[in-house]
Amino acid sequence: MTDYQLPMPKLSSAYLDLIDEDNDLVNYFRLINLYNIHPVVEKCYSHAGPQGYGIGLFLSRILKIKQTFVSDRILARRLSENSTYRHLCLLDKGLTPAHNTYNTLRNNLGVKRYAEIHVNFVNEANKLGLLNPNIKQLPKNRRQGLILIGDSTPIRSYCSSKGIKQKDGSWIFTDPSVSFGRPHHKDKYPVGHKAHSLITITGIPMVSIVSTRRDSDEIHIFPLLDEFKKR
Repeated sequence: MTDYQLPMPKLSSAYLDLIDEDNDLVNYFRLINLYNIHPVVEKCYSHAGPQGYGIGLFLSRILKIKQTFVSDRILARRLSENSTYRHLCLLDKGLTPAHNTYNTLRNNLGVKRYAEIHVNFVNEANKLGLLNPNIKQLPKNRRQGLILIGDSTPIRSYCSSKGIKQKDGSWIFTDPSVSFGRPHHKDKYPVGHKAHSLITITGIPMVSIVSTRRDSDEIHIFPLLDEFKKR
């Protein structure tokens, strides 16, 4: 009897993650409707030169938030090290993007195209009945319509927290919108900005405005409603 040793194809280190039905991150990315992103990202490139990273850049931005990577440098490094991340972001066929590539993406998309992508996802959620579900606990005689809740969230700043203390006890940082320490005792870390949002009763953000940390929530209610009506 002769023994034969057949060469087996090399399996990616992402294989076990991708076939794991209980992997929450993999399942999350599989549920993303790429058509909400692709047409908008396509507008940003002329296609005159070599094919770029395309939609993979935007998917990796989603990965950055899901995995709480605090900088584009960390995101670029994690993508180069982790094959699962590359598969999820459709960046497994070639080189991974450098950190400065994301700055180009932000400049090309701009606020309007980011908002356009968000509107696409909101419209999909509306078709699925997620914006205004039938909740038995609500009064039956209430006025019909979408229930919106105003909320705000401080945005942590990762700039240098070494400020210059002023005579009045306040601090000045490299980013003038950053506040830290005693003036805002609830914030135990440098806070640069605040996101003011209108969200549905199911927690889906409909529209957001970013302001400095010092702004109160009340002054942004009507601007939020005006922006919501435009969409």
